[in-house]
Amino acid sequence: MGRHLVLIAVLCSLSAPSKMFALPATQATTPSQNAPQQPGKSVSVPNNTQVLGKLLTNLDAGQAKVGDPVDVRINEDIKSGHHVRVKSGSTLNGHITSVQPFSSETSQCIVAILFDRITVKNGEQVRLNLDIQALAPEMDVKIDTLEDVRGMNGVQQDALAAGHLDVVTGTIDGLSHESRGVYGLKGISIANQTEKGERISLVVSKSGNVQLKKGSQLVLRVVVRKSSLHETSPAPVTSALNENAAFVVPPSVDDFVPPVSPGVTCNLPAVLQGVGTRMSQLVENLEKFSATEHIDHYRVDSAGALGSEETRSFEYVVTVLQDPVSGFQLDEYRNGSTDPAQFPAAIATEALPVMALIFHPLLASDFDMSCEGRGQWEGRPAWQVRFEQRKDRPNRIRYYKINGNYYPVALKGRAWIDVSTSQMLGLETDLVQPVKVIDLKYEHLSIEYGEVQFHSHTVQLWLPKTAELYWERHGHRYYRRHDFSGFKVFAVDTHQNQNLPRGSYSFTNTSSQDVMGVLTITPVASSNLKAVSVKFVVPAGRSVLKSLGPGKDVAIPGELVDSAKYVYQGPEGSVNVEANLPTESTLEVIPQPQP
Repeated sequence: MGRHLVLIAVLCSLSAPSKMFALPATQATTPSQNAPQQPGKSVSVPNNTQVLGKLLTNLDAGQAKVGDPVDVRINEDIKSGHHVRVKSGSTLNGHITSVQPFSSETSQCIVAILFDRITVKNGEQVRLNLDIQALAPEMDVKIDTLEDVRGMNGVQQDALAAGHLDVVTGTIDGLSHESRGVYGLKGISIANQTEKGERISLVVSKSGNVQLKKGSQLVLRVVVRKSSLHETSPAPVTSALNENAAFVVPPSVDDFVPPVSPGVTCNLPAVLQGVGTRMSQLVENLEKFSATEHIDHYRVDSAGALGSEETRSFEYVVTVLQDPVSGFQLDEYRNGSTDPAQFPAAIATEALPVMALIFHPLLASDFDMSCEGRGQWEGRPAWQVRFEQRKDRPNRIRYYKINGNYYPVALKGRAWIDVSTSQMLGLETDLVQPVKVIDLKYEHLSIEYGEVQFHSHTVQLWLPKTAELYWERHGHRYYRRHDFSGFKVFAVDTHQNQNLPRGSYSFTNTSSQDVMGVLTITPVASSNLKAVSVKFVVPAGRSVLKSLGPGKDVAIPGELVDSAKYVYQGPEGSVNVEANLPTESTLEVIPQPQP
């Protein structure tokens, strides 16, 4: 393929269970004593098996409590191949895990339901986790307004199964396995999230309290925990998705506002100062990290079904340095290469680790920010901050590179910042508006962060654990998930240069000013390799280490170096350069004093 598309988060001018764009946990009311105990027996059913059911209980969010039962009658046999695992007429048992009644402050009502067990006709209970794929009123119930909503984002779509939506008579015929979203319930939408390895269904209303009547129709979907899907495989667990699985387009940050604790005041300047300090520490203390990166890539058809899976695994190396001229410098290598063709569909997603630097003091002023309150991220209290690119500031955080041309992309999003540590826990971004010039209609990015420890430093750093991206361009839809594991974090200071690693150069700044420079490595003629130049900053009073070899800072083996030249902007003697190479070579250091 001759054309490459690169999706880049760029700072210019200056394993846990899968979370399918999971929403942070909703705030719970006082728990009821009715929460069921987990039964001991499990049943083997293929992942994403669809099941038709009917609600056996009325659900009113104005009266519901955490732990209240939500039961569904199963209207068909649940099979694994030709074997019946659960017979029609069994009862799917669920319970409410959290409820947020409608109020003028939140402007929405959210009921979270966990379906985690089935009671068969002899009274025996088995474990099985299901989530809601589609929802509609009881069959043959007259309604005033018919809605066809796909998931949480309210995208209009044609009925997916002929006959189940009768617009002429205003009746809802039976839902089918292909049905997705909400039918005939005005103001109601659904979404799903993962908490502690269990799939939880969210029923959301923006027009009042959620009210579902007994007899309401549901299409439910079996969710197999990833440990079960991969228990025979030694490979790292990544995504539980598979071909033809139903995919719900993730909601934008404005379609769904996660709930926050009422009555809790958020001091936005203090929150931004805290997270800004953490972002400054990230850049100051992190020169380089490496990790194993696993990518799952799918094409998504117009009906929301996933195409065949494409996977990639890379040895991933990243360097992040401050640059007094351009702000930050980021270099990425995957298996020692920067070629976008190695990505699935030749579409590269780059610079994900630096997305959180939206909150760095050098970049935060490019965005309008507001604190929505104290919410939760994976059970941790977190300040919930919404941000949006300012129209009077340049777009410096993300662009698309297509055929050598760069197209800046304005972003809006939401971040979850740990209340006690000011660390970034989660981040989601969307387009402020579609980018017509490249026909980019929709993009949603979700990143979850985790702590990474230095071996010899006490500084706490948080880097991406997972990143999920969905985008629509030129009539094509894609979903991609990145999983990062096996982190190795490197920091370089003046003390470390006493034992310079073999196959590396060390640059020590003896001045009180940051120094910008360019290192050019020329390989021996017989190698057929090309010269490589690396531009970087040596902070005042600090040292920077550049390693040689495949997948490292300079992808030229040390034994193949013929000569090196380092040109820096500063007075002579500002930077001391040392080398430790396996073979003899020349090194030229050229200062360029500023006028």
